[in-house]
Amino acid sequence: MICSAYPAAEAQSGGNQAAGGGAPAAAVVRAVLQELGHCSSPAVPQSWRPGGFLLGCLFTGLVAAFIYVRYQFSIRRFSRRHQQREAVQQLSQMDAQELRQVLGELNLPSWVQYPDFERVQWLDSIMKQLWPFAAQYVTSLAQETLPALLDESKPSWIRDVKLHRFDLGPVHPEPLSVKVYDEAESRTDEIIIEFDFVWAGQQEISFIVKPVPRAAAHAVTRLPVAQQLVDVLSNLVVIKAACERVTLNGRLRLTLRPLSRQLPLFGAVQVSFTEMPRFSFDMSALGGDVSILPGLENWMHGLVRDSLLQPFVLPEKYVIPFQEANSPEFERPRALLQVQVVEAKHVPRMDLLSRSDPYLELFVRSKNKVKTQCIQHSSNPQWQETFNLLVHYPESQRLVAVLFDYDVFDRDDEIGRVEVPLRDLPRGQEVDEWYDVVPPHQEKPAAPRPHQGLLASTAHAGQKAMTLHEIPESTPEDSAHATPRNPAAPDLGRLSSSVRTALEGGVLCLRIVRIETLVGKSWLLGGWKSRVKAHVSFAGQEKQTLSVKASGGQAAVDQELEFVLDGHNASQRGRVLGVTVVDTHWRNVAQGRVSVEFDKIRDARLWRATLDLQEVKQGRITLEAQWTPLLATAEVT
Repeated sequence: MICSAYPAAEAQSGGNQAAGGGAPAAAVVRAVLQELGHCSSPAVPQSWRPGGFLLGCLFTGLVAAFIYVRYQFSIRRFSRRHQQREAVQQLSQMDAQELRQVLGELNLPSWVQYPDFERVQWLDSIMKQLWPFAAQYVTSLAQETLPALLDESKPSWIRDVKLHRFDLGPVHPEPLSVKVYDEAESRTDEIIIEFDFVWAGQQEISFIVKPVPRAAAHAVTRLPVAQQLVDVLSNLVVIKAACERVTLNGRLRLTLRPLSRQLPLFGAVQVSFTEMPRFSFDMSALGGDVSILPGLENWMHGLVRDSLLQPFVLPEKYVIPFQEANSPEFERPRALLQVQVVEAKHVPRMDLLSRSDPYLELFVRSKNKVKTQCIQHSSNPQWQETFNLLVHYPESQRLVAVLFDYDVFDRDDEIGRVEVPLRDLPRGQEVDEWYDVVPPHQEKPAAPRPHQGLLASTAHAGQKAMTLHEIPESTPEDSAHATPRNPAAPDLGRLSSSVRTALEGGVLCLRIVRIETLVGKSWLLGGWKSRVKAHVSFAGQEKQTLSVKASGGQAAVDQELEFVLDGHNASQRGRVLGVTVVDTHWRNVAQGRVSVEFDKIRDARLWRATLDLQEVKQGRITLEAQWTPLLATAEVT
């Protein structure tokens, strides 16, 4: 019947044309629609409504506008970073007079500002020749360690991520200046060398990412059968992402320690950054704009900052041993930072259906992080909690406070962070301030808002009262009254009781060296492949190592965990340190446990043993522990 309508319309149209010399096109359309209205199966409504069409056009326009804005943003950012890279390369070739003309007296390199830093162009020639070999070593090291870091830090919307290519490129890091510390500035058994460097390279680090929708990731935690469905879905969508053209600028410290009378005249080289280097990079996905994977660049930025650079910022270090020795001696802290977290205001929503569940994570060293309680469904949480953090280098270290939103079925979302340089804090005086929280991956902090502060609806900040206490050392007068039963200790009478209790404690450094002769788990539980890690519980603290690959029941872990104890916990007898080995592939399965009496470690100061794993048929673990009191006491013979 629909087909018969068209001849009728044509006949009517032809008759009209013959009679009147032609009809308007609207009349033809109206005739066709009227005829279709008499059909038993109408295909077009009698009255045409343009609402759906307009909504489709509006949606398409919004998508096109979003893509255009993202494209323009990517072009501007790429152009800005390209100009920065060219400027860095040109500035490194200028002399002191040209640099003063271009930069004035601000942001000058160290070799221009400070006479004890020397410009060493000869070192650049050496670095250029060594770079192919150094790049090959770093590449092999990255291929061993990066897979575990990627797996541990991946967000919930990434089902799987694999390292595809790691290429540092032909451009080497360029040393700008160097300083060698004299005997008055360092210990007698070490040599300290510092380099200012810049690296504007041509790196390419690519990954294979399998993203999944957030709802599917939530379903895995709720429905047992969803695991297989999500696996199939993630295998259908595979995206290649790349981190390219990394620019890194900072100061590197090499410490030759300890000095010895045997070749090569020092026991090890300790490598570390004096402070967090400045860095930037370009991200791409499928060779185009990274915006097709929202959140990828933020995750990569956090991975580089927190997992690749922060673990090597002083007092952390990478140790290259040249002689057989135990773990490097724990460096005694110089100050104690007491932080009282009071409250936060105007915490934004991170989920559409509920308010945030905020908590705060604080650290000066990435190895020792503390957390507040999580306040449920609050945009103005109040904590009133106090923490003690150890400080080794007050001149360069900073307090980092990260505000998170807790999520039951997902990785906690970072709301923002605050970084407070400790060199700005007066010694022994309380500082009570509000701090604005900077959103993650914001290149420039938000400008201060005078006369607004926390009254602005978009401001979200936290109040912290901080006091930086220098750790006193024993004086000759204290040592004169020392006895074997009561060694010399500094006078703590002028400090508060909470600070005294904290300083009377110490630091336990536990190194998990290796795990061997493991039985392995059932093939049905993922036993065809093995990755293991160690969970350690001690004095109410829970920590764990990164997972490492186990082959033939053997795993070289070689990772260190630190536990800070106050005077009350350190003096309590009978405490036990528990270590559990867990196979993490596909499903977590315990592979044995050991218990170590803390009294043995505290009395020996340096303890090492290979223990049999309990509750399994076989397996051994090698541990090394060192106990260091915070207060330096005189050794009385």
